[in-house]
Amino acid sequence: MRNHTGTGIKTFRLEPPYGFYIDPAVPDRWSQAGMAPGIVEFDLHPDMGDDGLGYNFPCSLLSSDKRRPTITSFTIAGCGLHSLDKVGCLTSLRRVHLHKMRVTGEELSCFLSSSPVLEQLQLSYCHDMVCLKIPRLLSRLRLLHVRNCNSLKTIG
Repeated sequence: MRNHTGTGIKTFRLEPPYGFYIDPAVPDRWSQAGMAPGIVEFDLHPDMGDDGLGYNFPCSLLSSDKRRPTITSFTIAGCGLHSLDKVGCLTSLRRVHLHKMRVTGEELSCFLSSSPVLEQLQLSYCHDMVCLKIPRLLSRLRLLHVRNCNSLKTIG
């Protein structure tokens, strides 16, 4: 996908076989390729063992002006998601699904603040969240699905 122009391909999905260890540099390279212009659905499931404790998704990929405009659906599972305050405005992002992610409520709130047209937020097995504040600017949010986020005490 390095030389991919974005024509035709709309969905990027990386899901290695369960239990198959991959070097953390591999999902980084593939994620960078998956953020190509024209991609509207980004789906990353790096099973890095121990729920991805050794891998952090490079949020800087979401900051590029060339990549941001086309992503409408962002699904990611089994890794860390930090430095979300560095992400610029994601004006086309409508759906976010985080599964088995290491992200705090504060970090996620920063991310949500940069996603003004978000319609769906699904969180499952995100155990680092204690409190989640939904920004008021998310007037289009119609679905909030929280499942098995055992540390989450309040949503406001």
